[in-house]
Amino acid sequence: MLRKRPASRPIVKSSRPKVFTVMVVSSHGRTLTISVSRRMIVALGCALILIAGTCLFSSTGYAFALRRITELRYLEGFRDNVRTQLTDLQQELVTLRRELDDAQEEVGRVREVLRSEGIFEPVSSSQEDTWRAAESSISLSRGGSRRSAPSPEEMLRTVKELQEESDALLKLVAGLKEDALLVSAEASAKVAYRRALPCTYPVEADITSPFGWRYHPVTRVRAFHSGFDFGAPVGTAIRATADGVVKAAGWDGGYGLRIVIDHGYGIETLYGHCSKLEAKVGQKVVRGDVIARVGDTGISTGPHVHYEVRLNGEPVDPAPYLPD
Repeated sequence: MLRKRPASRPIVKSSRPKVFTVMVVSSHGRTLTISVSRRMIVALGCALILIAGTCLFSSTGYAFALRRITELRYLEGFRDNVRTQLTDLQQELVTLRRELDDAQEEVGRVREVLRSEGIFEPVSSSQEDTWRAAESSISLSRGGSRRSAPSPEEMLRTVKELQEESDALLKLVAGLKEDALLVSAEASAKVAYRRALPCTYPVEADITSPFGWRYHPVTRVRAFHSGFDFGAPVGTAIRATADGVVKAAGWDGGYGLRIVIDHGYGIETLYGHCSKLEAKVGQKVVRGDVIARVGDTGISTGPHVHYEVRLNGEPVDPAPYLPD
């Protein structure tokens, strides 16, 4: 008799997760069994991946931020350095402006002195162009258009241009100062020579006896008259006709009381027949100073001043030195 086979049951997969057993033996001989499910392993792996990603992202961001901070600090120091250089350049430009003004003031003073002596020499057009070029260069160097946040390359380029311009201006102003000093020295020499020329009258009086051969009014003998005679009352002020130093003052034979002034350049003047001397040997005098008084001392026929101009010790005609 055939037995009926029982119907097979359907195979149902267990939904219970797989479990992995890990046995850990301690040093004391104890055994620890740890059961870890598959889900736990997957969750732990995902957590580790998430933590690793977070750490990687954080470290990358930190490195970027640190790099950015370093760059910002470098730029800040660079800009501070550029600001310092720009400040120094501005101070140099101020100094150049002051030196240029001083040089121009010196040239102006020289012009006035030359003009007062009647020997004013106008500055050439090339010199005037040089002065104007220096002034415009210094004015343009004070700054231009600026942006709020220039790049380091632009700042470096600006500083380099300003340094080159400042160096060029330093050379230009140094040359102008040297020219001004040279002009001043030349002008001073010209003025000193002009001041040494006896170009005024010793007294405000008429010429009573000219330079040259004549019959002496006392001896009646033909003799050479070595100067001009100016007739004037006793006590009239006798004034120096040029700047100089008193070389001699006192009695000198036929000249009576006389005073001699050394003007340099081999030029001397003598004032004779004085009644009184107002200057002494070694005294510096300038043109127009009262040095003596008209008198009638020595060999004289009346109150007057005998005036001589000597060049290298020899009397010369005073007429070319006197104004018309």
